[in-house]
Amino acid sequence: MRYFRFGQDGARPIVIIPGLSTSSVMGSAGSIRLRYAPLAEKFDIYVIDRRLDMPPVYTVEDMARDTAAAMDALGLEDALLFGVSQGGMIAQLIAARRPELAGAMALASTSSRISDKTAETVGEWVSLAERRERTALMEAFGRDVYSPAVYAMYREVLLASAAAISDEDLDRFIVQAKGTEGFDIRHELKNVRCPALVIAAGEDKVLGTEYSLETAGILGCGSFVYEGAGHGVYDEAPDYPERLLKFFWSVG
Repeated sequence: MRYFRFGQDGARPIVIIPGLSTSSVMGSAGSIRLRYAPLAEKFDIYVIDRRLDMPPVYTVEDMARDTAAAMDALGLEDALLFGVSQGGMIAQLIAARRPELAGAMALASTSSRISDKTAETVGEWVSLAERRERTALMEAFGRDVYSPAVYAMYREVLLASAAAISDEDLDRFIVQAKGTEGFDIRHELKNVRCPALVIAAGEDKVLGTEYSLETAGILGCGSFVYEGAGHGVYDEAPDYPERLLKFFWSVG
């Protein structure tokens, strides 16, 4: 499993667990460092990718087990977890099953279960990826993830990026997307002991605002909703890093 690191060496660690994507998070290292620069002034930040030798069947539970193993290998305990979308599902499982690794967690546009609507959306992505319809996949992905204004602004860039997606990228995307099938860990959230914050998007077309807030209710934690924002608000809202900083600084 690959990772990159930035911020203050020796400070309390933040582990960023990214969401589902058609490409490795390693290619976005520069933009992530820039986006989360406010956090880097106070914390030691690790961004952990999915495993390289991905098996044909790879569930969210498997992803959580491997991410926890990577944290063990890096010596990260009592870390602050920031899980984005599918990464938020992974973060919840780590906090529930490996509580010594999670000092607190912030959950971005995520849920503790997959609804029928989410399964339909992800299923459309998988079908396009299996048919190698790269441009159509990027169009559907961008339309579903981003707000209409942001999608319109970057649509041509997104569609142009389709040409760089390899068959291996598509195969990994398919495996990870299918890994969410049947995901439901609501019964395990009672085992989470760390402070948590759920940040939702008011117009989340991928996972649904109500399912993010349901997770917050089960955890008994605070929540904040960016009204009118799409699923990818973590990439869009200017104050998102500062909101995370305020939460993480308050807990450690």
